[in-house]
Amino acid sequence: MLRVAVFLLSTLALACMLSVAILAMQAGVAIGFGGSALRVVASRHTVIEALDILSTVAAYVGFISTEKLFDGHRFVKALAVLALTFAIAAAGFAAANIHAPFLVFGFVSGVFLRTIQVFMKSSLVRTGAATACFAAGGLLSFQAHPSAFQYAIALNCASWLVMGAGYQLMAGLAPRVDEALWNGLQRI
Repeated sequence: MLRVAVFLLSTLALACMLSVAILAMQAGVAIGFGGSALRVVASRHTVIEALDILSTVAAYVGFISTEKLFDGHRFVKALAVLALTFAIAAAGFAAANIHAPFLVFGFVSGVFLRTIQVFMKSSLVRTGAATACFAAGGLLSFQAHPSAFQYAIALNCASWLVMGAGYQLMAGLAPRVDEALWNGLQRI
């Protein structure tokens, strides 16, 4: 029960911090390109992005939490448990006839972030890999949903670049938050 409580609290705390930071940075980027910060924050896209962030944080925190349950081959075993968990959640949403693409985004992003955290030793390389991949994601998403605005591709890539940097910060902060909550709840 304590592990579940730490997972839930850690996920909510990190998702809230990350959402606020990413939305603030994106609003700043929008203002810099002559857009409206209110349009960025008060949109359907913000809800989608908040669900993506929550799902990514849940996947990443779930990954690091699940790894603690195993002795050998922790990464592979945690990945298998995480994949099964997300598959069950996706099946539940599908059974309820709810379209939930944020689950796929969260799973892929969480696994990607944990993979680079585990296998790339240099923090500079990890940060570069995360931000470059998210910026590329911005280019791909722009191609899927092109805009009539001339500055939209730059804004979209900058937004995804900021999101990648935010996720990389979350990957470094998550173990600390998780550990602090674990120690605090154990004392209670």
